[in-house]
Amino acid sequence: MQMEVITQRDDLVIRRLVLAPGEAMPWHTDTCHRFTVIVRGDQLSIEYRDSGEEIQIPVQPGATGWDEPDARIHRGINTGATPYEEVVTFYLESPKVDPQPEHARANPGLILPIHFRANKDVTKALDAQAQLTASILEAMTKLLNQRK
Repeated sequence: MQMEVITQRDDLVIRRLVLAPGEAMPWHTDTCHRFTVIVRGDQLSIEYRDSGEEIQIPVQPGATGWDEPDARIHRGINTGATPYEEVVTFYLESPKVDPQPEHARANPGLILPIHFRANKDVTKALDAQAQLTASILEAMTKLLNQRK
């Protein structure tokens, strides 16, 4: 697994993640809202530790999505035949928050509180950050296409 922080501020972290086929992320929870752009890959699974449930997610380069905080302990697994790569913008509620804290020890059913106030100011801030993220991703896509 390769993980690289592209940029970090008090209110956001932009991170690049690469998983080889069959490789998994550590068990973790998601503490904040995030916007994901798939750079490459064809199949990702999300496995939940408490139930063993596994969700298969077909992916394709250029796909995007908003995700909500998730207190269930889970991990992403590259179940595809090619490397999986994503760039994620994590919108932090407060500085120095770990957007995906790891949970290495088995503790089925552990639920962590997630504190996020959904109000108009937060919504406006998220919209502004989404526009910034879209601009960054457009520039990154152009650079990636130039490399081919």
